[in-house]
Amino acid sequence: MRLLDALSAVLRPTESNDIGVPATLLVLLWLAIFAHVAVRLGLIGLYKLHYWCTARVPALTYQGNDIMLQIVRDCSLLRAPYHPTWYLFNGHLQTAMVAVEDAEPHVSYRRELFELSDGGVLSLDWVQTSSVTTNNEHNKPTILILHGLAGGSHEKYVRAGVVELVNHGWRVVVMNARGCGKTKLVTPKLFCAAYTQDVREVTAYLRKTHIPTSVLLGVGYSLGANILTKFVGEDGPTCQLTAAVAVGNPFCLTTASHHLMGSWLYRRTYNNIMTKNLIDVVFRQTNACEVFEDHPVVDLEHLRTATNLREYDDRFTRLVFGFDTVSDFYRQASSVHYIKHIAIPTLFVSAHDDPICVHQGIPYDDCAANPNVLLAVTHAGGHLGFYEGPARLPWSPAVVAEYCNAIYRLVAAGSLPAVVPAKAEDPATDDDMEVCSTASSSSATDDEAVVVRELPKRELSDPKLLDELTDAVTATLDDALDAVVEHATVDNLLVAGVATVAMYLFWRRK
Repeated sequence: MRLLDALSAVLRPTESNDIGVPATLLVLLWLAIFAHVAVRLGLIGLYKLHYWCTARVPALTYQGNDIMLQIVRDCSLLRAPYHPTWYLFNGHLQTAMVAVEDAEPHVSYRRELFELSDGGVLSLDWVQTSSVTTNNEHNKPTILILHGLAGGSHEKYVRAGVVELVNHGWRVVVMNARGCGKTKLVTPKLFCAAYTQDVREVTAYLRKTHIPTSVLLGVGYSLGANILTKFVGEDGPTCQLTAAVAVGNPFCLTTASHHLMGSWLYRRTYNNIMTKNLIDVVFRQTNACEVFEDHPVVDLEHLRTATNLREYDDRFTRLVFGFDTVSDFYRQASSVHYIKHIAIPTLFVSAHDDPICVHQGIPYDDCAANPNVLLAVTHAGGHLGFYEGPARLPWSPAVVAEYCNAIYRLVAAGSLPAVVPAKAEDPATDDDMEVCSTASSSSATDDEAVVVRELPKRELSDPKLLDELTDAVTATLDDALDAVVEHATVDNLLVAGVATVAMYLFWRRK
């Protein structure tokens, strides 16, 4: 109180004590600068504290062979802490931010309609850059992107990935599934998590006409990640892709379905919203109503009243694709059964707090048993969110770009083939399937040097961690003197000066 009384006496002129305008302004100026710097220091301190509490290195699961070790060395982001945006503090908020409409980044596409062997049509959106030569270059390293449920090349997470890859020099093409991305439906068949023939035909087409011998990677998001994983596993050593990336893969549709039906909240939010999106595809976004009007087994009016994904799949998907029950469809569509057959380098990126593709479905053991698989699990990120830092920068696109660049360097060095000769071979069959489980019966042998990094935990009762926190707070205080000098720039002084004049005029008015 003595300090406050002294400042009050100095700043309040009286008949016996008229300090004068210049001295008063000087004192107020220093007080304003102090307040300005104090606010910034407080924000810096809070940011550092949040970083210490929330930034964690992703949990990596892989075998220590030469290829995987080199990939991990080249992917610096997988070895560095991922720091989620402070105000997106759980998986629900990260996921909700993905759904927020955003015009940026803008991507220009050139559409190519592709006719499938059964008469169906999908669209390939080729990313257009400022270089026409690059767009049309033959045998240029290319990345094929598969979108998520009822999505398309317009989705924000797709555009974010496209921009990052293009900035690294890649040619990118997005495959819009049947009926998606404003693609007209011509046959009574939409997309399906279990159906991989479309991506197989597109890959063969790209190899034949655009990328015969160069690097061709597949990148899938959410449902597209499941389809891509299943395709890569089905084709095994004959897969025509060089490598693959699956972001936000549900892995086991049975587990995901049980989770989304497990509580009233999930049924009314995620489950209900995704079901409405699928119904919109059938009844509003495409001409599916016309195509399925006389379908022998699909009842459109019954489909219109579906309130959850299981009802939608029971009334539509399983009937169109010939499955006896929804449970049978989910079992055969789950990509977890095909991980053991993957024969090309494949990266899985998942978030432990994903509210849709839940962590209970992540097949750690299956990934550890396959020498071609690298699994990265972050502690946060939601479903396809992975926003990082105060600027809300997307983390996963940068990770995907690093991985693709690492694959390209391996091919350039002769350590990895860009493409294997195509030959007929039976894909994985239903006999290979088991009930979905994260505790797979398959395990790696002792000489395979499996590397499994668990998600780190923070326990304040640990003296070592308490010492870390003390060091972090001390470092923040040590930055105070530097910050006073750093923030005493012209713009900050102007702000402080304006505040000082305003304070003085207000005080003199009294």
